[in-house]
Amino acid sequence: MYVDDFICGTNTEMEAIEVYNNANAIIKKASITLTKWNSNSPVLRKEYETDKHKDSTPLCDSSSKVLGLEWDTRKDIFSFSAQDIIDFIQENEQTKRVLKAVSRIFDPLGFLAPYLIQAKVLFQDLWLTGIDWDKPIPVESQSKWIKWHEQLKEFPKIQITRWYICTDVETSHGWELYCFRLYCLLIKFTECLWFCCVSQVFPFG
Repeated sequence: MYVDDFICGTNTEMEAIEVYNNANAIIKKASITLTKWNSNSPVLRKEYETDKHKDSTPLCDSSSKVLGLEWDTRKDIFSFSAQDIIDFIQENEQTKRVLKAVSRIFDPLGFLAPYLIQAKVLFQDLWLTGIDWDKPIPVESQSKWIKWHEQLKEFPKIQITRWYICTDVETSHGWELYCFRLYCLLIKFTECLWFCCVSQVFPFG
């Protein structure tokens, strides 16, 4: 049996402790122990350590992985690491296959959409050339690829606030943007906290 990471949030620490106790009680019925507990609350993290979860994140460690994202529990922000992708690109020949690097970027909420859409456009351009997968990237596309590759180093600078519920603001705003090659949908709250983003390239035909 495999259990994926479980993530949730509550309004109070007492509610979070209740979720913690209930989740453990349910899973223990199947003789399974939940591990890797972490929280942005020092009180809750102390609770996990008291229960002797050896795989829980140490109280002094502020960094944790959450479904592919880096989570700084002290600042309560999400960030990104691209070192694995950079290594993949450097270890492979610069053919059309190297674009598989794009699929290695896990971005479920679209925080990196303005960046990933560039690679999607490049992939579309390469597809139109009809080159084989193992052929080198054409010279006219190499500069775009190199620029995209270099931008990977900027990923750690991107920081997204995890908490986006505006308790004093009940309205949200959304709009769509279209241009010759791209279209994008953005939804955000009036306090300008980034909620999510979806982007796509226009299909041919």
